[in-house]
Amino acid sequence: MSENRVQIAPMAAVNEQRALIQHYENRNLLLANELQTLRDQNEQLQAQLKEAGEKIAELSGEEPETTEESN
Repeated sequence: MSENRVQIAPMAAVNEQRALIQHYENRNLLLANELQTLRDQNEQLQAQLKEAGEKIAELSGEEPETTEESN
């Protein structure tokens, strides 16, 4: 199978490569930001869950259950 190669101006290739790199850098930053937001929300929910468990245990007169936290 033979491939036909198209001649491309070197500067066009460099500009396209830069645009692609910028796209992925921006995408990675957005994903990292979203991940941090989700981690923060998870941490808040874990704290609320722990507090609710302690209140339930207090009202029922039982020892609060402990949960393993995973990071």
